Amino acid sequence: MNDENNSTQDIEKKDAENWFNKTLFKVMGWLGLTSGVGFVGIGSYWFLYSLIQYVFLSPDNVMQQSIHENYFNQCQMGLLIAGVGILIMEIKKLQSK
Repeated sequence: MNDENNSTQDIEKKDAENWFNKTLFKVMGWLGLTSGVGFVGIGSYWFLYSLIQYVFLSPDNVMQQSIHENYFNQCQMGLLIAGVGILIMEIKKLQSK
């Protein structure tokens, strides 16, 4: 049991020293993905783009109909991504209290 704790701590120390992880966290923070704002922006853009495509495109054949229906699914995915961003922001508010 004690060996497992030591190996876990060693992995955490190695991860803390990893330059790639440090750079990745900085980039994610700059994009707003760690605060949730970036997720809301990406999800909103994805939702609006897919909704516009779904409303204004009209399929001519069966293959295009499949793609047309997929735009509606992508609208739902955009809402889910925005929802995750809102959850992240709410959790951060609760942690700061």
